[in-house]
Amino acid sequence: MTGNEPNTHPQPGSSPNVPAPQEAVTRGRFAMQVLWPSFLVAVPCVGIFFSAVTPGELTVVHDYLDGSAKGAYTLGFLLAWVGLAASSALTYILAHRPR
Repeated sequence: MTGNEPNTHPQPGSSPNVPAPQEAVTRGRFAMQVLWPSFLVAVPCVGIFFSAVTPGELTVVHDYLDGSAKGAYTLGFLLAWVGLAASSALTYILAHRPR
């Protein structure tokens, strides 16, 4: 060691698995631009769906949820949110492609 080597030691208190600050901001922005709009649209979608269909009419409620209406509402909301989040994520990815 001559003393001219670059400092390869991590900063105190830092972790090698923690993303850089700009990368963390980008990931957070991506999550909010995908999850928040999909959440806001899932609420009225589920409301409209369950105003037309009662949970008792759905076979999945009797087979897997033991007739629980709350379970049907929860599952319906989560499925709508995941589907809409996938749509929002695809839109985000296609709109933010590197040129």
